[in-house]
Amino acid sequence: MKRLLRRQRRAARRQKRGLYDVGGDVQVWQSEQQFSGDEWAGVAQLYSALVPADDSIRSALAKLKSRSRLEAARGGYLRSAVLAFKREVVGRGIRLRSLHPNAETRAAIESAWNKWAMHDADRSGRQSLRDLLRTAVASLIVDGEVLIRITANGSGLALELLDTTALDADISNPPKNGTHSVMGVEMDGARRPVGYWLREQVPVSAGQPHKSVLHRAAEVIHVYEQDAPQQTRGVPWAFAVLRRFAELREYDEAERKAAKLSAMFFAAYAPPLGMEGSTDVNKQEDDERVLESGSVFEMDPGGTMSYHTPTHPNDAYPDYVKANLEAASAAMGVAYATMTGDLSKANFVSSRIGRLAEWGTVQATRDLLIERVLFPVFRRWLAVAKLAGKVPDLPLQELENAEFVGSSFQHVQPREAAAADHQRLEDGLASRAELIRESGRDPRDVLAEIESERSEREPQTEEQEPEDGNDTV
Repeated sequence: MKRLLRRQRRAARRQKRGLYDVGGDVQVWQSEQQFSGDEWAGVAQLYSALVPADDSIRSALAKLKSRSRLEAARGGYLRSAVLAFKREVVGRGIRLRSLHPNAETRAAIESAWNKWAMHDADRSGRQSLRDLLRTAVASLIVDGEVLIRITANGSGLALELLDTTALDADISNPPKNGTHSVMGVEMDGARRPVGYWLREQVPVSAGQPHKSVLHRAAEVIHVYEQDAPQQTRGVPWAFAVLRRFAELREYDEAERKAAKLSAMFFAAYAPPLGMEGSTDVNKQEDDERVLESGSVFEMDPGGTMSYHTPTHPNDAYPDYVKANLEAASAAMGVAYATMTGDLSKANFVSSRIGRLAEWGTVQATRDLLIERVLFPVFRRWLAVAKLAGKVPDLPLQELENAEFVGSSFQHVQPREAAAADHQRLEDGLASRAELIRESGRDPRDVLAEIESERSEREPQTEEQEPEDGNDTV
């Protein structure tokens, strides 16, 4: 009877598992099938689709982040995807371009911002703003969210990139005085964040008491890709393929061990019946033998010899690995060739299609950083810089008119892309400034450089007095 009650309680807990539990837990299928009489896979998927996102994230977040971090630290394909996104999303930097009509004002704003971004953006002074954004991209992919605290230093405004575990996911309180908490995020009735519960000590060991302090929402930037309505915390981008990565690693390790054994050459010698003793130096007391390449060991008298036919690496190994990696790259929005480095079957069409799909993910990620990080930080910095006299003393509404420009798309065949841009210009479908902006540069700078080079190439001719035909001798 007690066993039946335990099974019923386990079944009730299983029904509360959400999509993130099922998708991210590597061991969930094996453990659930041990005490389930029916097809648990179908039952789990049925119930998981009905669990709210926050309920599933609350129970799976710590485990998902831990396994995602381990996967990235092992130097596997997830780390390759992280490096690709850091290279594409941030690249050489996301530059500020002021849109103020006055040229001197534009130059003053951009100059002050670039100086701050290079030397004073990071509170610790270890990173520039570009480096900080690259780290933020890695945190967004591996942890599923970015956590930045806005502080002040000797130069004014400063940013502190926090470990996302600092946002205390254990704090979830029901509504009280018009606010409620969900996994460390304090929200009002409209689910607008009003504060964040941040741990004073990070990391905190399991079971170790810790203290969390509520910080105002204006002091914290919390960025994540929202996949479901009313989702409060982000999840690692690879949550859907963590099981696939783990199974692929186990299979790869088993295949490598089998291939190593198959590559070893060894011989076994069986003496005639009636002979006693053994001269085998590799024979152990427990009748186990150490197999080494080129070794010869002796069998017991009268034993039979059997031959081992090498079958590894398995012929299906490359296709199996490629099929799993193609599914993983598609789930993460990165091109297969980018994540794996496999260009054996790449051609112009496949490379261009893969790059275009990947570039869409890159642009969406860059827009997320620009809208949720750079613009809020720029507005805060502008107010501080105006008070410090680093920018012209004009209304903030005029100074805030700006945009951020990142690196451009690298075409597979640049010559064909340039010809297409030229045709767009000839047909009147795009302006010269628009094409320059698509390349990631400022049209004003490019046109000024062109004009400067043109003036340098043109020879300076001396002005001659016109002849009037009235010269006299």
